[in-house]
Amino acid sequence: MAQDALHDFLIRTQFISELIPCEHPDKILPIGRARQLLQAYAQMPWHWQVQLAPIDGCITITRVLEMGRCMRAFLLTLVVVSTAPRLFAGPLTCDLAEYKASPGLEARVWENFLIIAWTGQGGTSLRARFGLQNGQPIIRDLALQRKGKAWAVLAQDLTPEYRITSGVRRMSEQQAEPLRALGIDITEEVIDKNKWYAFWDAPLDVPGIRPGERTPRDIGLPRKPEEIRRATASFNATSCAVKTNGGRVEVTFPGLSAGIFAGNLRFTIYRGTNLIRMEAIAKTDEQSVAYKYEAGLKGLSTNLISRVTWHDTGGHLQQYKLGGVKNETIVPLKAQNRILVAEGKAGSLATFTPPHTFFFTREVDTNLGYVWYRKDSETHYSIGIRQADREEVQEYVPNFALYNAPPGTWQRMAVYFYASPDPSELTRRSVLAFTHNDAFKPIPHYKTFVNHFHLARVSYL
Repeated sequence: MAQDALHDFLIRTQFISELIPCEHPDKILPIGRARQLLQAYAQMPWHWQVQLAPIDGCITITRVLEMGRCMRAFLLTLVVVSTAPRLFAGPLTCDLAEYKASPGLEARVWENFLIIAWTGQGGTSLRARFGLQNGQPIIRDLALQRKGKAWAVLAQDLTPEYRITSGVRRMSEQQAEPLRALGIDITEEVIDKNKWYAFWDAPLDVPGIRPGERTPRDIGLPRKPEEIRRATASFNATSCAVKTNGGRVEVTFPGLSAGIFAGNLRFTIYRGTNLIRMEAIAKTDEQSVAYKYEAGLKGLSTNLISRVTWHDTGGHLQQYKLGGVKNETIVPLKAQNRILVAEGKAGSLATFTPPHTFFFTREVDTNLGYVWYRKDSETHYSIGIRQADREEVQEYVPNFALYNAPPGTWQRMAVYFYASPDPSELTRRSVLAFTHNDAFKPIPHYKTFVNHFHLARVSYL
């Protein structure tokens, strides 16, 4: 049976261009060499086995007892998977002029893939293979290896997605009143200078005028529905650039377009951590733009990573095993600490917001649901982060300013992912370590202050 399995394997491997050695995932093993090794082992007097690890295309040859029918079935199953069309990516050329190899953080290009291999936390090794599919950057696979254990794939064929919603930035009357008191006329020049500092502005609130309101909060109201524009990012990349920046490697794909915004998509890998930062770096030439974004990864397989978990705002563990109906839109979650974790047998993949720059100034800090999932089919789903369209507390609806995008300025729309061989709860704790459990770390001989209090609230007591 072992000889039959080997024969079938060698026939089928003529359709495969490469294999990944399990112990050295940063080095590609040409299929010709793999077949030579298999044939050589087949001629040896001892019993043999070709063991296919749970990484698509990963092969290890060991001297163990042959497994007969079971091995044959396992061989043929993986070979069929390996010859699936998704193995073949579009042409990719990468500029490595600004890349410097260093232990624990290595990059190399092989055929149509950019392979980044790095050492994470606690001795964990990680590998990401990047490619292009019809101009769309993809993560071909994300794999990890706990020290002393076998490599395992956490996710495959992940595609980045971004959605950007924009409105018109206006100067508020709160800003204008003290200027008028100083005898300054509110001209277009004054508005253009001061509108970027607006606190009481809500560009997505149409029409923005309240019943009985004598003076609108913002100059130039009412808003019109056509001011609000929503765009989904598309990609037209043919290359990438790899740059070493201290203890990190930045992989940048050009060709991102999202409505009035255009720019690049960048992944950042950090030596010594399991973090992956994905960000759209884009700008617009239009005037008076305020915006928000949603970002995430599409293509997680329920066969590899079968549930999502989070803590609700009360701190209670929640989970969804993705057994429900397909979602037409994202499902926002009011998760404590803004963390959502996808969990499978090989480990977990967490997504979370940037800890500081993600939040614009607001009057209240209620949790509006900053992470999301979306079941796309019976076998695949997406996860990511988002900002809401408006405030939930009615009193503060006029106070939801969004981000500024002055003409020609680069906007960085980031989302973080954390890959771990651990189950979801341990992964969540690892993520929280980056923000000291969302608390200010005590510093000896220093006090922690907040920026201001609204003392008028005391009258409510």
